[in-house]
Amino acid sequence: MDPDKLFGRILIGVDGGETSAEALALGFTLARWLHSKVECVHAVELPLPVWSEFSGPAVLPPSPVSLAQARQAVLPNVERARTVADYGGPEAEDLLHVVHGHPAQVLLDTAERLRSELVVLGKHDKRFPFDFGSTARALVSRLPIPVWVQKRAPETVHDILVAVDFSPHSWAALEHAQALADRLKAKVRVVHVYTPPAFAYGNGLEGHPNPSYVIDAEREAARKDLAKWMETFPWGKVQAESEFCEGEADALLVEKGDASDLVVLGTHGRTGLSRFFLGSVANGVVKRSSAPVLVVPRPKHSWLLDQDTRTPSSQGPTLGPFGPESDTAS
Repeated sequence: MDPDKLFGRILIGVDGGETSAEALALGFTLARWLHSKVECVHAVELPLPVWSEFSGPAVLPPSPVSLAQARQAVLPNVERARTVADYGGPEAEDLLHVVHGHPAQVLLDTAERLRSELVVLGKHDKRFPFDFGSTARALVSRLPIPVWVQKRAPETVHDILVAVDFSPHSWAALEHAQALADRLKAKVRVVHVYTPPAFAYGNGLEGHPNPSYVIDAEREAARKDLAKWMETFPWGKVQAESEFCEGEADALLVEKGDASDLVVLGTHGRTGLSRFFLGSVANGVVKRSSAPVLVVPRPKHSWLLDQDTRTPSSQGPTLGPFGPESDTAS
């Protein structure tokens, strides 16, 4: 991945309230750091169907007035964030798209139309449409581009934490973390959390000891995998270190992530029910972490894994802009 071409087009999801203030601030600040182009989109949900005694339910057509009112309400927030970030691109009026429709679908369609390379969302709030509880989950499962969830005011990124589970999807997360670290002069911490299988805790039957030798062998294999990844990944000039942990992955990643400036996660792991599969660990980290989280989707075309080391046998394709195909999390 070429750091100079990272996130060339950024799309920010904008709410009607203050919950997207962090997303706007981060989007414009990141664009200034990376010399990227920014677009903003706000969704105006269609009115509820009305009931007619003769014809039954009917959906009213979108109102141009509602679009104009929404634009008038959101535009000052966009302009304020643009000014504070000292973004030198087009005026706020030219950056804001206000569209009728369901928020997730509006973001998906807009990202495809604008060929965005990153979507930025604000903190979770069920009162507004762009919340991680609904919209972001739909986006991450369908967008072939990363989603950045920003919950606090943007700060200079010095320390990036990346969670890996030795899958191609983790390799893609490493690529993005390395490229960001290269551009922002940050360091990378690679963390693998080993969670012993359930049988490691015993079945409570006297005279049936736990098969600790199996757990020990699996733990040692994971340590070697982590060392192999650190050795083979092309870090360039980026300073990187690794940490092997044992315990509950989501809790440990939230704890360590809160001490970082950014957490990077892949959405899929070795199998469809991986420890880092969105909806379990990754979902928990995004919802509970106070740190910004960058969720990187699996590459459109996965590459083969070497069965001995579980290290990608060749680098996969760099994630490009939104294309006509997308992967849906199952």
